Amino acid sequence: MTTQDERWSVAVDDLGPIPGEDRPKICATRYEPRDPSTIPPRRWLYDRRLISRFVSLTVSPGGVGKSSLTLVEAMAMVTGQPLLNASPARPLRVWCWNGEDPNEETARRIEAIRLHYQISADDIGGRLFTGSGRKTPIQLAAQDRSGLVIARPIVEELVEAIEADEIDVLIIDPFVTTHSVSENDNGAINAVVALWREIADRTGCAVELVHHTVKLGGARGSSEDHGIAQARGASALVDGVRNARFLAPMSKEDASRAGLEKPAGYFQIIVGKSNLAPLPEEAIWRRMISVDLGNSDEMYPSDKVGVATAWVFPDAFEGVTLHDLKAAQDFVERGEWKSSPVANDWAGFAVADAMGLDAGRGLSKSDRTPLQNANRAKCLKLLSTWLSKGAFVTEVRDDAQRKK
Repeated sequence: MTTQDERWSVAVDDLGPIPGEDRPKICATRYEPRDPSTIPPRRWLYDRRLISRFVSLTVSPGGVGKSSLTLVEAMAMVTGQPLLNASPARPLRVWCWNGEDPNEETARRIEAIRLHYQISADDIGGRLFTGSGRKTPIQLAAQDRSGLVIARPIVEELVEAIEADEIDVLIIDPFVTTHSVSENDNGAINAVVALWREIADRTGCAVELVHHTVKLGGARGSSEDHGIAQARGASALVDGVRNARFLAPMSKEDASRAGLEKPAGYFQIIVGKSNLAPLPEEAIWRRMISVDLGNSDEMYPSDKVGVATAWVFPDAFEGVTLHDLKAAQDFVERGEWKSSPVANDWAGFAVADAMGLDAGRGLSKSDRTPLQNANRAKCLKLLSTWLSKGAFVTEVRDDAQRKK
């Protein structure tokens, strides 16, 4: 190891893929057209998101479940199992480094994951590595009175460690603990991200950086409320990676549509930037569950640890058949119904009655049960889709007071 003075002895002028006099001379390379079939394919390592020699980013508000999510994904990578409906082409060697928590806390999370998913030591096969910033800090860059300073010895130590253990994926949680530059300084943050790109490129591993959003004040809203633009600090971080996703806590409206009592514990994964892969066609949801470690003693209760799991938002058309559509058409045809969902004689209530669903007719939103709200959302989706397909039509008429 180097001393603290040695760690910070290299100035930003020496930043580059190869330090010292061995740095290649800058020159233009003439491109020669080639058969595209001879170009090696991109080395996707996991979920069309982590790719060899590239840096990816996960952004999330605090307390949503990002640390558990990345650890479950790490476990999927090392075991080769589709724990979250995605698996690698082969079992990978993954290093999970947490800059804030001690190793014991990471162990609690890993063992909770093992308990829930029934993963054995043989399944892991010695391919999972951990580390803590409390024991071995990683500080790649700092700022002092003279400007930006790069800790070149630390970069070299990281490269050596990754190559020694043949690491395929390095997860850094959180990114902010790997530097002490101003988060709002685009030039400084760009330099730090460039260091992580260099490390990925030199070692061939994929680097995943975990980052926080700005303070959201406890708000739980839509993806627009928690977009990738909410990443804390300089935009150079998002600009400098090839894939960026953000975790959006479930809103109260989504919870109501799903028939849940409350949104806590549910979040959506939304791709905010994907330069090398197509965007997913369907929303990706996760649910945090509590796992009891069973480790109580005479003084302290057993630890209950959150574990990220796959969760599918209820599909309004699941189990719906053409017979249900015909029944709804027959029911609607026998009466007069309005298209507005706030009307007491909304057509969605006719759809609900035809399908034997309780949509809370006559009740306000605050008085409806979660199941009634879910049924109401289901009927709204069914009716909207059937209208767009021509299975139902609307007509503009005058009522008794000659109002449209």
